[in-house]
Amino acid sequence: MNAFGLSYAVLWLLVIVQSVVLISLVHTVFRLHHDVELGSNGSQRRPAPSFTSVDVDGMLVRSLDWPKRLRALLFVSPSCTSCERVLGGLEPEALKQKAAGEIVVICRGSRDECRQLRDTHSLEIPVLADTTDEVTRLYAVKSVPTAVLIDADGNIQSTGEPELPPEFERTPVAERDGLAV
Repeated sequence: MNAFGLSYAVLWLLVIVQSVVLISLVHTVFRLHHDVELGSNGSQRRPAPSFTSVDVDGMLVRSLDWPKRLRALLFVSPSCTSCERVLGGLEPEALKQKAAGEIVVICRGSRDECRQLRDTHSLEIPVLADTTDEVTRLYAVKSVPTAVLIDADGNIQSTGEPELPPEFERTPVAERDGLAV
């Protein structure tokens, strides 16, 4: 076999390998897209994990004891500036009436830090201290702030970043972060 024939064979081998890799990537993307679609349209919702935690005042809270109704879990951290902004714009009573549900804040930090966060924002809604990140892991929360909406049947309806207050969204990013424009 001459050099031309060898390079021709190697070239075709590379084409075949790249084709297999491309097909594998397309399959993975399709599967991820399909999984997201199933979760968002409700045809295959997964049940919300149950947990036992402690609120910032030391009272034991069991999610299984909650009444069956719409509930939003808001995962935050005391050191998170975006969380501070979301909590600052939170109007629990208006949201409760609009959604006919309840909001529960899951605070990733010590009980003292989470209690201070509650007091700073004058929250009159349940604030749980997730000191070991157990609840955060159960709900597969990767970053904060994250909101998880649980329907009245106890299934996760959606997960995502909560909306910021309208006045915050209209403020240019550089201004919001204290940078000169």
